[in-house]
Amino acid sequence: MTGGTETVGATARTLEVLQEEIRLLAAAIQDIGQATEEQQRSSGEVERNIQQTALNSERSAAASTELSHTVEEVNQTAEYLARIAENLASALARFRT
Repeated sequence: MTGGTETVGATARTLEVLQEEIRLLAAAIQDIGQATEEQQRSSGEVERNIQQTALNSERSAAASTELSHTVEEVNQTAEYLARIAENLASALARFRT
């Protein structure tokens, strides 16, 4: 009978150890689940940031193109005004002589 009592005691201790291991495993699984949810949220935020960056890049490219055209127009206007100034200077020189 002593052998049976010892076996039952050993089995009870083994079951207690198993119960604790299962509890720790369940806690680890729960932590993994929470970490996975946080990672999904972070991935969504990264995706939104990438989309916003792409949109900003498109806008920047469009603004650069527009600025380039404006600079070309300003250069053309400056050249035109320079020609007018030369013509006025020539006309003024003719009146002085």
